[in-house]
Amino acid sequence: VQYFVVHASYANAAERILDKHPGMTIGVSQLRPKSKGSIHIQSADPQVMPAIRPNFLSVEEDRQSLIEGMKIARRIMQRPAMQAFVELETGPGIDVQTDEQWLEFAQRNGQTIYHPIATCRMGEDADAVVDSSLRVRGMTGLRVVDASVIPSMVSGNILGEAMSLGERGAHLI
Repeated sequence: VQYFVVHASYANAAERILDKHPGMTIGVSQLRPKSKGSIHIQSADPQVMPAIRPNFLSVEEDRQSLIEGMKIARRIMQRPAMQAFVELETGPGIDVQTDEQWLEFAQRNGQTIYHPIATCRMGEDADAVVDSSLRVRGMTGLRVVDASVIPSMVSGNILGEAMSLGERGAHLI
C-alpha cells in the first residue's frame, strides 16, 4: 500500500470540501490491486459516455490489504510522537474495529486516485489492443500513446511510466 498524508481534513473525500476545523488525513492506496474493472462502448454516438465499471475491492486479497493498511494508518496516528498533533479520530471513528466495519467504511468513502491503466493493454497475445510499438492491432496508422497501454499496475504513481511512453511514442511516430 501507499499512504497519502494531507495536512487538512474533509468529511467526504470525494467532494473535497475542507472541514472548518484543523485536521489531517491519511489516505491508503493499493499499489497492485487484483480487482479488475471494465469500460464498454454503449453507442456509436461519440456523445454517449462509455459504461465504466471500476469493480473496486471485488477480490478478497484487495479487501484484506486495504483493511490492514487502514489499521496501520490508525496505529501510526496512535504513536506517542503523533499524539501532540491528534485530538481525536473523526473518520472512520474509534468505533470502527472489526474488518467488516473497516470494509464498509472503505466502500462508503473510497475513491480512485486517478491512475487508470490497461484499457488498451499492450502485449503480444490476442487480447492485447496494441503491440510493443504502440500500434493498434488490426488498424493502419493508429497508435495509442498514454497510460492506457500499461498492462499492469506499477508500484507507485504512473507519472514516470506515462512520460516514458510519451517519449517512446514521439520517437515511433
